[in-house]
Amino acid sequence: MEEDPQEFICSIKRRMIRSIRRVEDYYGTLLLEPELFLEKNPASKEKAEKAAGEMKAIETKQMWKVSRTPGQLPLSVQMEPISMIRIETRAPVFWLSVKRRKAIRCVPLAYNPVLRVLDSLPCEAGCYPVRIHSICDDSLHILCQIWLSPHPCCRRRYSVPSHRRGCPRCDTSEPKAIELEINSFTYLI
Repeated sequence: MEEDPQEFICSIKRRMIRSIRRVEDYYGTLLLEPELFLEKNPASKEKAEKAAGEMKAIETKQMWKVSRTPGQLPLSVQMEPISMIRIETRAPVFWLSVKRRKAIRCVPLAYNPVLRVLDSLPCEAGCYPVRIHSICDDSLHILCQIWLSPHPCCRRRYSVPSHRRGCPRCDTSEPKAIELEINSFTYLI
């Protein structure tokens, strides 16, 4: 693909329009058959209802096929970096003191001088940066809302990394494997 993808986009649109026309022509001829049958054979009420039902089914199938057509076009875009720049710079690190109840914990927070913003803290259980944080009461883990979730039975919010055996209020004694799906990644803890 050249720098200007306009030709490519136009060819995809032409293919889609051609495919939709083909579907409409095919189902248009199928719709004519019950009409011609009713014109040639003066039918009873049952045959007329049957033909109307067939026509309704054909129209429904046509609408389904037309709506499905854009998703059937094969499109695969692959982007590869042509060049890469590695920038090494000094970045100040601030130590954030997290206080919760009687516990204190220091967390490093880095300033990105290139973007001129503070880097976001990662969720300590999921290991990806999040904007909304919660602090675990037991070990002062910095967690996102998924890992500090309410228990389905008692609705008490508890830290999953701190209580791997389950909810401390329900007192589950046997270990449980908890499966969480986050951004199409599945974590089993």
